Formats: sequence, C-alpha cells, structure tokens
Amino acid sequence: MFIADFKDFRNIYLIEELFRWKQKWAEKNGKKGNFFSSGYREFLFRLLKDEAGTGKFNLFVLALDGRPIAVNLVAVERDTIHGIQAAFDEAYGKFTPGSLLLEHIVKWAFDSRRDFDFGAGGGKYKTVWAGESCYSSTDFRISTSNWGKLAFVLSDVRRWYRARRFGLVHKGKETQAYRLRSELEP
Repeated sequence: MFIADFKDFRNIYLIEELFRWKQKWAEKNGKKGNFFSSGYREFLFRLLKDEAGTGKFNLFVLALDGRPIAVNLVAVERDTIHGIQAAFDEAYGKFTPGSLLLEHIVKWAFDSRRDFDFGAGGGKYKTVWAGESCYSSTDFRISTSNWGKLAFVLSDVRRWYRARRFGLVHKGKETQAYRLRSELEP
C-alpha cells in the first residue's frame, strides 16, 4: 500500500483507474451520476494537486506486483479521515482488494489518532465496520446570505429543468422512477 504523490505527473493515471473501475461498477449496478463528468474529473485532479488548501486529500493505492488493484480517495483533517470515493479492479474482486485497502487506511487513521468517517450512503461494508455505532443523519443546508439563497434557487431550477428535459414530469409531478439527485451524490 502507498499514498500516491501527485507532484509526480506519472501518477495521474491512478485517477483514471479510479474513474474506469467506478464506471464499470456503476454500469454493472445501474448507477448514474455527475461523478463521471469531465468537470468532476478535472476537479479531482486539481484537488489532489492543490497544496494550498486547508485540508489534504490522499489517494491510497493497493498494488500487486507494482500494478494498482484498488484505490481509495480520502480527505485528511486534523482529527478525522473522511472516505470520499473508492474503486478496485474487478479482475481481483474475489480477493476483496477494496476491503484490504480500507483496513490499511482505517489502521493508518487510528495509528495517527484520527477518527475515520465513512461518509453518507448506505454501503453494506459500512455496517460491517461500524457495528452498532452506525446511524442515519440528515443534511440541512441553510443559506446565510443572498448569494447562498441564489445558489439554492439555481440548484432547484437546474433540477426542474433536467426533470422537464428528460420527460420526468407528468402533470406537474415528478415520476418515482427517477430521482433528481444523482445516485452517487451524498
């Protein structure tokens, strides 16, 4: 296991692997979302290269014979490690490389006296790790300025437009077959 150094441009391919593996998983499981957009991909590249931010982002890599077989993107804060996105080469799926890598990352977090936050979503692996300490939460987003209010309005207009554009509104109501938010969004 190692942490990719993105000062070395040769490691950029690891992000491509993350997207490729996640895309295969999404297609296999019928998932869709903004995660696969070129804009989000560029955002991740910049995030991993940025050293000026207040936090830090690491891409952990599990390799076999020098070849990556699992990657896990995390946000590192002073007291907490936040899981962001993970993927693995399905050719090695029966060996659970994602779980093996996650075990190393959680150990790394605890060894550095940090908590590990699995993040939003209901992945089965989370309950295995969390045991009885698993709980649901609700995310409230509150505007504290006129700019924030404008952002919420624009977000709602965008969702409304997408629903209309893809024929997901019937007699003024959204169909239950499609959620306006991505299945990959928290």
